[in-house]
Amino acid sequence: MTLKPLFVVFLALIGAVMFGCSVLPVQQMSDARQAIETAKAVGAQTYAGDLYQEALTLFEDAERLQSEGRYDTAAKVANRARKIAIKAREQALRVQSQPQSHEPAPSLP
Repeated sequence: MTLKPLFVVFLALIGAVMFGCSVLPVQQMSDARQAIETAKAVGAQTYAGDLYQEALTLFEDAERLQSEGRYDTAAKVANRARKIAIKAREQALRVQSQPQSHEPAPSLP
């Protein structure tokens, strides 16, 4: 075997390791950002404040992890942020869809 084919195989392996293991979590970050924006649009800050804040905090953590080059962890945290934001959106919509009581509050004796 000559050196040229061996060198090509070596470069292919190095490329696979460098690019296959450290992929930017672009899609996960985008999905999380979109879910948070959608939750905000339906009033999750007001009607599901704790969940909304948790999603924001997780998203900020994911951004930090990504900037540190910890892409796999950033992707997992971004996915968690997306799921929490979806829950916040669902809770906000559920609270808003509940009928408001128009009965006066009972008076105290």
